[in-house]
Amino acid sequence: MWAVPLVMDALVEISPEAADWAAPYGDDVERAWRDCPQGTWLLALAVKVDVGSVGELIGAAADCVRLTFERIPKAAEALETSLTQLESCARGDLPIASLEPQQEWGLGWLKADRELPRLVFRAMLMVREALVTADSSRLHEVPMCISDAMVTLAAREQTDELHRELEQSPLASLGGPPVAAAPFVDAAGPDALTLSPMIHAPLYHEWQRRCAEAVRKRIIWSHAMRS
Repeated sequence: MWAVPLVMDALVEISPEAADWAAPYGDDVERAWRDCPQGTWLLALAVKVDVGSVGELIGAAADCVRLTFERIPKAAEALETSLTQLESCARGDLPIASLEPQQEWGLGWLKADRELPRLVFRAMLMVREALVTADSSRLHEVPMCISDAMVTLAAREQTDELHRELEQSPLASLGGPPVAAAPFVDAAGPDALTLSPMIHAPLYHEWQRRCAEAVRKRIIWSHAMRS
């Protein structure tokens, strides 16, 4: 088993909040792994302390990325095709040479959905790079990209819901300037967000819970950590 201080140091680097959450578990890292509600913390920890094989880590990252597809339905089919191809290569079912050139790989997604969050695209490219190079360290930014993409998509959904409520409000018939309905989206673009207001959104927490389940399904701590 890995030394507990190594795991705790890794958690501090991932997020002080993650380290604070895990502290009450003491030396029982395996139980903390089972109970952790944040899938992106688990994925980041697995990559940082090199838990599991490159194929298992790629599979876990792919499953977490896949959860974002539900909120970008126009691009979901193209994204799923690309992700399935990556997983097939990671399992050895397809040769890596069969992957489409990187320049063409994302073109179908962007044509399908121009609002596709850049963070999803970036995470997919990093998963691809880890596969091509057989280097799981290439995945180290994937958890943050996924987390931020979840926030971006949750903010988009919340903004759309607020717009619908405003349109149905009796105030809408009075005219006047439009009400600002996207307080979480920075003017720099849809992915440049002030994250803190969205971190407590139910959709974000549900995504993280499902992401955690996906990582634990791919990587069983007690098995992966045995020497």
